[in-house]
Amino acid sequence: MKETFGSGTNIVEGAKQFYDTVDQSGLLKNNEKKNENNNIEEVKTNLFKKATENKKIKESNENKDSKIISYDFKGINPSKNIFNYNPEANVGFDLGKKGEGFFATGDIDASRRGVDTNFEAGFKNENVDIAFKPEKGITLDLQKQFGNNTNLNINQSGFNVGTKLGENTNVNVNQSGARVDTKLGENTNVNLGYRNGDFNPSLTTKFKETNIAVNPDRLNLNRTFEIGDDTRINVGGEVDFDGESKGKIDFTKDFLNKKLQVYGGADTKGDFEVGTKFKFLNL
Repeated sequence: MKETFGSGTNIVEGAKQFYDTVDQSGLLKNNEKKNENNNIEEVKTNLFKKATENKKIKESNENKDSKIISYDFKGINPSKNIFNYNPEANVGFDLGKKGEGFFATGDIDASRRGVDTNFEAGFKNENVDIAFKPEKGITLDLQKQFGNNTNLNINQSGFNVGTKLGENTNVNVNQSGARVDTKLGENTNVNLGYRNGDFNPSLTTKFKETNIAVNPDRLNLNRTFEIGDDTRINVGGEVDFDGESKGKIDFTKDFLNKKLQVYGGADTKGDFEVGTKFKFLNL
């Protein structure tokens, strides 16, 4: 088909017909797709360029704010105040991050009074804490959990292993001995201890409102009687297995936010004590 785009006397109409013909041919649309692709590539390039610039700015700021080495000098010009001339200087460093691995921190302070130094280095994370200070030497603290019920602790004083056996029994072992604590029923606790070559078992229980404690050295009995809402009488006794014994009684009365206590006691040696206490409960 032959297209006529107008003559020299109608240039505008001819240009319009030329644009419409080119547009119908799809040529302009292809160019639009091409330009669209070019625009996408251009956007990608600009975004990458912007990200690179931001990264460089961030790295520059991090280096600028770094506290690996810090310093401060004051009063070093004697001409301003010759009579109170006291120059001071501080130089410090901070390497690593405490709690996340190896670290070292320190600083030096200098003035007319002299030079003062402070230094600490070590390794610390969730389980290990090893540190060195010139004034304390090396300190060690290792903590490790095995499973849900067992914990290990090691420090410069020794070690301790604690574990739970079932719901009612706890076992602790350290360099001095071992201890087993177990609960029998609701009111009875048994403690078996071995420390520095000595076996020291004990039992505490409650029987008919009376608290009982027994160990290889003595027997203790203690019971409290409630008389009304604000009066109590506590009666206790102690029997040593070497033949000595003692008893005591306390009378306590609460009124007007105050406590009045009267107490007395005596033992088989002939010693006794009697006294009273008056206490403001709200102080």
